[in-house]
Amino acid sequence: MDIGEQAQILQDFFEHYYYDNLVKAVQKGDSYIVVDFHDLALHNVDLAQKVLDTPEDMLKTAQLAIEKLNLQGDVSQFFVRFYNLPSSQHVVIRNIRSKHIGKFIQVEAVVRQKGDVRPHVTNAKFECPSCGNVINVVQVEQKFKEPGQCGCGRKGGFRLLDK
Repeated sequence: MDIGEQAQILQDFFEHYYYDNLVKAVQKGDSYIVVDFHDLALHNVDLAQKVLDTPEDMLKTAQLAIEKLNLQGDVSQFFVRFYNLPSSQHVVIRNIRSKHIGKFIQVEAVVRQKGDVRPHVTNAKFECPSCGNVINVVQVEQKFKEPGQCGCGRKGGFRLLDK
């Protein structure tokens, strides 16, 4: 199923289940709509599974589907939020593992303290847009470092390739 098909299925879903809610949200000036995941699963099980497996892509596809509905108002920055995820997606914080990276999970928590995010990047590759040279920068400090200068003389504006 390609993105075009996914967007069409989501568009049909929003028209069938959430059109009135979308109109009200746009009229009120809201920037999101809350969708019951169970409704999506009833509409199309494969698409619901795809939301769980690749949420970032599917949320963007949902935005595209809403834009295609031609609602009165600005929906270019309109987002979809889900609730009522299946119990298999409920994860206790201490049980979050690498297998959950990039997946859609539900976590209940109370934030007690916050701190700065410390990067764990050890090496980064940058490309010089002028000459195409690839520059490796070892990351040893707390702050993310970009190359100072390329061999061709260019300073700054390097494109991050990999980290």
